Parts: sequence; structure tokens; C-alpha cells
Amino acid sequence: MILNNSNFIYQKKKNYRLFCDEKYFVAIDSVVASIDTLLDDKNNIFYKNTKGDSTTIAVVKITNQEFVIKRYNVRNIRHFIKNCFRKSYAKKALFNINTLKKLQIPTFTPVAILEKYIGPFKEKSYLITEFVKNGIRGCDYFAENAEPKSEWEQVVKNITEIAFKLKKSFIEHRDFQYGNILIVNVIPLLHDVEHMKYYKHDSCKFQKAFQKDVDHFLDFVKSNSVAYEMFKKGFQEINMASP
Repeated sequence: MILNNSNFIYQKKKNYRLFCDEKYFVAIDSVVASIDTLLDDKNNIFYKNTKGDSTTIAVVKITNQEFVIKRYNVRNIRHFIKNCFRKSYAKKALFNINTLKKLQIPTFTPVAILEKYIGPFKEKSYLITEFVKNGIRGCDYFAENAEPKSEWEQVVKNITEIAFKLKKSFIEHRDFQYGNILIVNVIPLLHDVEHMKYYKHDSCKFQKAFQKDVDHFLDFVKSNSVAYEMFKKGFQEINMASP
């Protein structure tokens, strides 16, 4: 069964569910059966591919187009059973990406989500996004030995503005750190969004959770003292870091 929803197509088959941007549908649908083989190819550029990781992330070429595929791995039988009865991480990620776009927070452009089934049981899920050329991961951009650049000030400002928008919307990212930001020129793209948590109001619980996000970010960037001081000042200016 194929259903249209805006510019996305939903396809339901016996062993998978595919929700895909119509302009990429033919390409993505053609590799559904072989997606794990494509993703595990050693020639790919991997962002994450360590045995035991909860996810595998790589740049994959499909019909001469490059995409980023993120597979949410099944770690053990207990994890598999839990996956059967809850919304997939791919589906959560797609929802959260759409939320970020509504808030005008830069993030990746979704192409498709794929959920694979064993009989009636959901097994693995995949998030497929457009590949962004010339992007630099925040952990490389602000690496320990990175020399400060004139554009750092603007990048820091843009990242703290992301944090401020999340705070105004009562959203906890739950892994807010520079490794989960891709910098394109001076624009930071936020990713790894499947664990985002929403709060109804500015409660003490939310404030504590959000402060944890900010502290987590600062802990990661500490290795570069210049970047650390710039971010600490930036967060303090919007009341999100301790003096």
C-alpha cells in the first residue's frame, strides 16, 4: 500500500515500512533489501561504526547521490523486545527534525525513514538524510589543537542561539555537545535529535535538565581553552552558564 502525505510517500510491505520524500523514492526503495550491505561497506565514510554502538552512521552513495544513513542497531534481545512496543528512534528523529525546522533551528534535511520488521515485530530502523558537503563536525572545528579563527565568534553566537531557542521552547536535547553539531561556513546544524525531550512549561525539572545540557556542552569543549571561554561567555550572556 502506498499513501501520499504532502511530498512524502508511505509504503507498507510485509517486512518493512518506508516513509520517503517522493523525489528520492525510486532511489531509496531500490536499496531497501540491501541497505545493511550498503551501510556496512568498508569503503564508506563512517561517522560512527564501532562494534556495540547503538547506531551506525555513514555516507552512502545511491544512484550517484550521496546520503547519510543512520541505523539504530539492536544491541541485544532485551533491546529488541523493547523496540517492538515503542515508537522507533527513526520516527522520533523525523518528528524532532520537523520540530526544529518549525523553530528555525538549522538541522539536516530528512529524506526517508525505514523500519524493518520480522513478522509483526519491529526490528531495526533507519534515518536517511541529505548529505551536506563541506561540513565540519564541531569536535573537529573546535578541536584541542585548533587555532582560533575570526569566524569563531559568529559560530559561537549561532550555537548559543540554538540553545536559547531550545530553552524558550522547553526542549531538552539530552546530548547537546559539539560532536552533534555540523558546521557549514558559520551555520551550525544540530543533529542526533532522536532523544529530545519536551516539557510543558518552565518547571524546575526542565531548568535542571536544560542546565545539564549546557554543562555537558561546556565539558566537551573544555579541551580548547579559547573556545571554552567563548562559549562560557556566550551562555552566560543568555543566563545559561554559571559565572
